[in-house]
Amino acid sequence: MRGPEMIRVSKFYKESKEGKFVSFMDKDVRTLYDSFRKGAKESNNGPCLGWRESFTKPYQWLHYNETLLRAKNFGSGLVSHGLYPSSETFIGIYSQNCPEWILTEQAAYCYSMVIVPLYDTLGPDACAYIIKQTEISVVVCDDDAKCNLILDKAPRCLKKLIVIRETRPATNQRARNRGVEIIRFEDVEKLGASKDNPEV
Repeated sequence: MRGPEMIRVSKFYKESKEGKFVSFMDKDVRTLYDSFRKGAKESNNGPCLGWRESFTKPYQWLHYNETLLRAKNFGSGLVSHGLYPSSETFIGIYSQNCPEWILTEQAAYCYSMVIVPLYDTLGPDACAYIIKQTEISVVVCDDDAKCNLILDKAPRCLKKLIVIRETRPATNQRARNRGVEIIRFEDVEKLGASKDNPEV
């Protein structure tokens, strides 16, 4: 490199010296929405999301097309529950990595919504602050414990918790007392499949 003006330019992309930069990696892929569909096409509907119930059990797989359909159904279900398809709509997700995390992410892309990840390491105060600042009305949680952590400090904007695994009756009652509806992830998917709201 000759001087400091090129300090942030990759030496691997020679045209960058003339001020031409890579704006996309593939002519058919401009968004995260596009990239997942490109993966489905390139893999010929290959295996996409793998998980196992425990270390002793074999992996189970969702293929791309099934993943895309389930994501669309979940997103359609979110719309049916009153979320507006827009980049101004934020969906919280408080979960360990699992297929439903990716389904939520892809559902958001189908309906031009934004996901806001929440993590244990942030602590309940930070999670509540993020929910309040972004005015999140829906958070996807993976288990009962995370639902309770959210409910401990839930701001008034929170209206729905979508749960991946079952919650205890006491948690359901606690949510009702706070004016928060608990809905099962699979029920949102089923509702979305029946309504079939168009992607945005």
